[in-house]
Amino acid sequence: MTVRTRRPSRVSTLRRRLQLATSEAILAAAEETLVERGFEATGISEISARAGVAVGTVYNHFQDREALLAALVDARGEELMQGIESALERSASAPVDAQITALATALLEHRKAHFRLAEIVFDDRTCPGAANRKRSASVLSRIHARVTQVMRRGISEGQLRREDPGLYASLFLGMIKGLFLLREAPAPGLPAGLARKLTRLFMEGASS
Repeated sequence: MTVRTRRPSRVSTLRRRLQLATSEAILAAAEETLVERGFEATGISEISARAGVAVGTVYNHFQDREALLAALVDARGEELMQGIESALERSASAPVDAQITALATALLEHRKAHFRLAEIVFDDRTCPGAANRKRSASVLSRIHARVTQVMRRGISEGQLRREDPGLYASLFLGMIKGLFLLREAPAPGLPAGLARKLTRLFMEGASS
């Protein structure tokens, strides 16, 4: 007897797409509201109004404000990882310095787009969410691992001195973070060639 595999109907596929689009709209509205008002002043009603949906719709997707923030942190973290993976894939056959530049570009663009959200998540005074900080820390650990792989390649190809590749990764990521801590990256965009400049400075200090 042949058992037929039931394919998703067109209606269920469209419903799923609508659910995803609604979730994404709510997450975008949540980030915008958090950036404008801060965590304590942001409520579900403000988020639903900005997203253009009913309050009940928000609760259909997220249990409460904390769950919504957790989903937002996860979504932005995955978005960053996808950007990094795409950058590494596109530059896989390029020299190491070009691959580091691609990494810097992906990191800077994402950091610029979501800088205020990161500030809120990591600020104990405004966002009492240790679980969300752990989520962000997990993403940072994954980023560090991927950057370490690139640094290891640079060492093996003789473009970087034989030092700890994990240390190189930490120093490189620290340069990216430092730009924003010092508020040197102006809005609305990043200075032309900034990623290349960072790469050059890094390579000059670490080259063999």
